[in-house]
Amino acid sequence: MLDMASRRTYPTSADERPAWLRQLPGYADLAPMLHDSAPPGAKGDWQVQMTVPQELGTYDEILDPLVMLAVLAFGAARVEEKLTEVVQVCRAAGKSWTLIGEALGMTKQAAWERFSGED
Repeated sequence: MLDMASRRTYPTSADERPAWLRQLPGYADLAPMLHDSAPPGAKGDWQVQMTVPQELGTYDEILDPLVMLAVLAFGAARVEEKLTEVVQVCRAAGKSWTLIGEALGMTKQAAWERFSGED
């Protein structure tokens, strides 16, 4: 089964985002966190940081929901990339698809279909 989400690419810098998105309320506040580099002082640690309001409707005037959507899509893509990487490390370490699936809260078949790279 073809995983459409894994074929999508997301911008890695503010310059790659559409001009109309950069003009929306809240973009200037959230854009600095949309990057792939490690935070200052990080010693090889990987992290994704996303900040969006808990009550989405309370920030309509200062934060456009499309900006929140872009932030969440960026973070989700980075998490998906890291999940794939860690699954590959697990497989290289001899971990079974059963254990990987259980760790991810899915069946071994679902884990294999999502992460094996085989059609």
